[in-house]
Amino acid sequence: MNGAKRLQWIDSLRITAMIMIIVIHICFKSRVIYDSEVGSAKFFLAWLLESFSFCAVNCYALITGYVMAKKRLSGDGSRFRYSRIIPLWLQVFYYSAIITVLFKIFMPHENISLIAGFTPLLSSQYWYFNAYFGMFFFIPFMNILIEKMTKKEYILLLSLLFVIFSFIPFMSLNADENDLFGTVNGHSTVWLMILYFYGAFIRLYGNDIKVKKRIWAVLYMTCSVIPALCSLFVDIQSQKAYGEFMQNTGYGGKTFLYTSPFTVTAAISLFMLFKDKEIKSRAASAIINFLAPASFSVFLIHYNDLFLSHIMKYFDFLNELNAASMTVCILLSAVIIFFVLGTVDHLRIFIFRLLKVNERSDALIEFTVRKLKGMRLR
Repeated sequence: MNGAKRLQWIDSLRITAMIMIIVIHICFKSRVIYDSEVGSAKFFLAWLLESFSFCAVNCYALITGYVMAKKRLSGDGSRFRYSRIIPLWLQVFYYSAIITVLFKIFMPHENISLIAGFTPLLSSQYWYFNAYFGMFFFIPFMNILIEKMTKKEYILLLSLLFVIFSFIPFMSLNADENDLFGTVNGHSTVWLMILYFYGAFIRLYGNDIKVKKRIWAVLYMTCSVIPALCSLFVDIQSQKAYGEFMQNTGYGGKTFLYTSPFTVTAAISLFMLFKDKEIKSRAASAIINFLAPASFSVFLIHYNDLFLSHIMKYFDFLNELNAASMTVCILLSAVIIFFVLGTVDHLRIFIFRLLKVNERSDALIEFTVRKLKGMRLR
């Protein structure tokens, strides 16, 4: 399999996963799950949309492990560059600052913090970037460990990671206690590092996994439907017991965590469904090549707190639609949002290329390394 084909299926997964993330946020901000009648078709379909999309964030961490697994600080092979974190941070800063300034101008009476907008990492504007930032610097060292392990040792490691950080927290006796081992329910550097090992394993040994695509499809659907059914059951029972909807109650809520065994299995299954998938259509390839580089920016724009609070709230009209119309509207809206924001990001891509951000980031790191070596020699 050549690099171009591999990039195509990875990029198609990136696009699909980001659309799924947008679906989650539309469901959340529109409150279609929480405001629909418990037990209704609309309520169940909303939970299904949420459930089938929930593994998308884990897919991004798997992609990182797959793509970066063979990067090295030195020696033969593809080289790991610490300088790559600089353009990524600038991308985060670019959108955080611009969105903050725009809202400050057009909504002067709102309590908008310019300091937070201009310090997205320190103010935790985006939890995923903070978690990724923390993991990034350890990638070459994780790769050394991966390289030294035998396949049998690697499988043992993955098994232990699953049991300790996914299964045991899910089965904890306190139904409301999930974060037994500091993963912050998946919103952490630790969790991204765990998923990195899974993605890297697929890169190294994925071709040895002789499981047919239809089995992965069944696994993905099963692990997506079960959380929806669990939540539906718990919500109906809480409605009967308390006379109101109790959001994410007990074990029903546990199925909707990034660390949940269902979410982990669904993410791996979806990843394997896309793995090595050939994109034969030239039109589809062109669209993927155009939109995939903007995937992360789509996240940065639509997940910004100001954007979520003041723009995504307009999706509350979904509560007025019937079940079928709501479902179609959510899916179509997610695709449109991705396409529009992805197209907008090409201005940022053009500016970064014009300013030679990648090249200058490399030069800055190399200059810094030379200076540090010079200081050490003295």
